[in-house]
Amino acid sequence: MKKYPPHDANGFYLMNGQPQPGACYGRAEPPDEEQVETAYRYLLQLTPTKKARVSSYHLKHRAENWGKRWGGSTYVSNGALIEAAIRLGLVIRPYGINANIGVSQREVRALKQRDER
Repeated sequence: MKKYPPHDANGFYLMNGQPQPGACYGRAEPPDEEQVETAYRYLLQLTPTKKARVSSYHLKHRAENWGKRWGGSTYVSNGALIEAAIRLGLVIRPYGINANIGVSQREVRALKQRDER
């Protein structure tokens, strides 16, 4: 399993466990399991890719909208989305508090259009 920086509900920290300078963190707490489950179920619908190109912050909003429509959590933290991606073994490239996630951009757009109908 790949070693990632520590993370909580807010997102990633530096490898030494310190907050990223200039990043916006709330109170440190682990990701909520209901939120992780919603993000996990959302991400399962997307084809994994070898390159991480879609922002965890963008995907968290997509997972929230999906959760509202399909009975999941209506709020998904950035850290919950990252945790779901880790559990799924997706390609993850941390940058600051966020990460790029290896899922199909085309499918993210297609699910967004479907869920907005």
